[in-house]
Amino acid sequence: SFASNFPQKKSNHRCERAFEVGLIDPQPGIETKEQVEVYVMGIQKNRRGAKHGRTDRKKSYKVCDLGMIIAEVPLDASDDNEENIPFRSVHGQFFGFERNGHYRMVLNRTRCKRMVVMPISFGHPAATDKELSFVVRFNADAPLMIRELDRVPRLDRALYDFFFQPNKPLEHFVETRQGVKKVLWENKDFKIIQIDCLGNRGGVVFLYLCAATPTTGSKVQPISFSLDARCRGMSCRVDGKLLEHETIAKGKRFEAAWRKFAASFSDQSKSRLLLVLYQSGSDTEMGTVKVSLGCPLGTATGQKSMASKTLDH
Repeated sequence: SFASNFPQKKSNHRCERAFEVGLIDPQPGIETKEQVEVYVMGIQKNRRGAKHGRTDRKKSYKVCDLGMIIAEVPLDASDDNEENIPFRSVHGQFFGFERNGHYRMVLNRTRCKRMVVMPISFGHPAATDKELSFVVRFNADAPLMIRELDRVPRLDRALYDFFFQPNKPLEHFVETRQGVKKVLWENKDFKIIQIDCLGNRGGVVFLYLCAATPTTGSKVQPISFSLDARCRGMSCRVDGKLLEHETIAKGKRFEAAWRKFAASFSDQSKSRLLLVLYQSGSDTEMGTVKVSLGCPLGTATGQKSMASKTLDH
């Protein structure tokens, strides 16, 4: 087990710690396997022990959204630059409001001997202690080498590979049912894509702008647009902040109200993550997303992308 931390509420760095999991080289007296099955778990706090003298458990701990991004390291990769490790494949799963979410991964000596595990959360930190802590736990059927990296790899690259690179394990989509893509709007230079990670109660939806690579001598004309997203029991994160919502319809008894999130983007010319809708309550439902060209004066969220070393690309 390893200690980890939820990011601060307004931070763009949504992964605070990363861990490298690797196979042990064959040694006398140590059990080794050609293939090792590993389960990585994100364990959030609860009130267990509050009635038996655990004063630190008297508080009521809320559950926060949590997920695991798993990046496979190529066999010939070096350890010189942890922040810019080239990944062979990126997969993983979002757990939504699961207090003890887990994900299965397989290490193999001929395919992938090392993986980097990046716990990720987009919502309001749930833990009430100063460190905003939770636990990352590994369970495997053979001994492993596990260490915490000194620097977290660039999350923008990891998320881009998670969204769009096809070389994931064969069982990834069957087991997680996450990463379903839908084109909301497109022209010859741009696409706005909705990426749903709602399967298995994942509770996260991404909106991403994909820009075409300009040919020699050509120039992509920047675009401006606005997004209107409607959902229940979800919150929205954009560049450096949580987006305010408008309540458009009250829910039925014990149901969350319908919310509208509106964001505008001006003079966009590069691929980037636009916003993240994530589960913020036990009752949740994703509705529709509307794209409108043009940007109302004074409403743009800014031309800068989301923290150049965290969520943008």
